[in-house]
Parts: sequence; C-alpha cells; structure tokens
Amino acid sequence: MRSHWLVLGSVLIFGCGDDGGGGGSTSTTDASSSSSSGGADESTGTNLCAECAPAVPPEWIGPVLTTVAITQVTVECPPEVPNEVDVVRDRLEPEAATCMCECGEPQGGCGPVSATYHDAMGCDGKAIGKPVEVTADMACVGGGSEAALAIELTNTEPTATCTATPTTNIPTVSFKDKLVACAPDSMACEDGGTCIPDVPHPMGVCIMKDGDETCPAAYPTKHTWYRQIDDTRGCSMCTCGNDFACTGTVDLFATDDCAPDAIGPLNLDACNPVTFNKGDTPGLALTAELTGTCTPNGGESMGDAVPEDPVTVCCTAGA
Repeated sequence: MRSHWLVLGSVLIFGCGDDGGGGGSTSTTDASSSSSSGGADESTGTNLCAECAPAVPPEWIGPVLTTVAITQVTVECPPEVPNEVDVVRDRLEPEAATCMCECGEPQGGCGPVSATYHDAMGCDGKAIGKPVEVTADMACVGGGSEAALAIELTNTEPTATCTATPTTNIPTVSFKDKLVACAPDSMACEDGGTCIPDVPHPMGVCIMKDGDETCPAAYPTKHTWYRQIDDTRGCSMCTCGNDFACTGTVDLFATDDCAPDAIGPLNLDACNPVTFNKGDTPGLALTAELTGTCTPNGGESMGDAVPEDPVTVCCTAGA
C-alpha cells in the first residue's frame, strides 16, 4: 500500500475570508507578523487562508487540493500547496489478448494387429500359442502354426498424435488518468480548521481514504480512484483433436519370411478360416494407412483487466 505523508509547517492562526485579513492576533510574534500581512504569500501575493476546510474525520487523509491529468503528463504541486500526498489512477482501456492455436503434422501411425491362431475354423476352439503382434513397420511376422484352421485378427488403431502450438500476445495496459493530491503547509483557522489558499480547485477541498468508503457530510462528492490493475487476460488452453482412422490389410504367407507370394488377404476384426500344408511356417505382413487430420481447439481470448485497490476521494464540490 502506498504510504501517505504530509509536511507540516509552522502553525499560524488566521481568520478566513476573501481578503485574508483579520483574526491575526496570536500569542506568537511570527503569527502576529503573518496576520498583519493578511495571510498572504509574500513571494506570490496569494491569500494563503482564503477559506477554512471542514474538519477531517479520523482515519481520513486531508485536506488536499487535487489535479487530474493524463498519466504521461508531469504534475507538480504548486508552491501554495507544495506537499504531494498521493497519486491515484483511473480509466483503463485494455485490449483483448491475441490468441492463436495451431497443430503440427501427425506424428506416428497405426497400432499393431493382434493375430491369434485357432485349432477350429470358427475361432471358437483352442488358441494355438500366444497371439502374435503384427505392426506396419515389420516386413514379416512368423510364429504361426501349420495346424491352425483359423486366424482371428483385431483391427489396427491409430497411435498418431499432433503437437499443439499456442501463440499468445497480451498488450500492455496502464491507467490513462491520474489524480495528484497536494496539501498546503498546515495553518490553522480561527475555528481550528486548516487554511486553504486562494488557488484554483474546481473539485473543492478533498479528503482521501483507501477502500470503497461512504463520504462524510462535509465532503459529499465522491470520486473513486485506484492503485492497482487486476489483469486476467490470456488465452484458453490450446489442444489438438483428430479424426484419425486406420485402414489396411494383413496378408498371409506360407512361410515366415513372407515369400514368395501371399496365400491371400485376411479380414481385420474377423475370424479367417485358413488351410496350411504340412511343413508350412505361416507368416503375416501388415499394410496400414493412417487417414484424417488434426483440428486445433481452444486458443480463445479470455479474461479482462480491471482496476483494483480503490481509493475514495471525497470533495466539497465538483463533479
């Protein structure tokens, strides 16, 4: 939280008015001298006690005079109210995040086919040996039995994936306006309030407090400014979906080197009756093709930038 500070000068007692005169009698020589000059700044001729500010409630900071400017402009407190108490900000114009989601080329292919040799033509008999895994990158897979009367094959499944590549650009954001609060050196009015010099202050005399507060009756006009920005802008998660499918065939050979010619193609996800000759050493070869594409999902702009940590500025006038 920003610290607040206020430089206090010598406490002088004045009667407030347009001419700054009267009420200058005090028990100190300095005060009497200042009073006799009408409470004026000798270097500028400005009446330093043109009005008396209402009492400042406990836990509030003030009284202050305020200036509103765009953030880029340098604002310095004038000599009549030389103490910068605080700078708060407002007006955000955030741009949405720019998002993109892309998918790379498919990596991988089709999974293996499991081939089980059976001793009955309907594949309801006893399995002969363990299932054999047949992959597309293997030229030939042996391990079959000449005693088999059927071969049961499962379908090959896609194993390919696509890599998602997100692109995110979040534009910088900052407050467009700022309010600079300046306080005079403390000079007491006859009623115990603080003297306000004769300088332009269209918002009136103001007080400040962190938080969203209700303004006291003496300072009825409320303005809300802020200290921080809550920036949640970003992009939703980028992922890649796909509609991959595998098509292909498994060719059956009488030898485990898959030569010279195939006995015939076998159907995937089916029980295939077969006949071998004595001495055959069956071999299988898979030809598979991956079809389909990757589809990017997500990568949508989301979130916002909003002001946070409010500061309530209550003033005697202004809009």
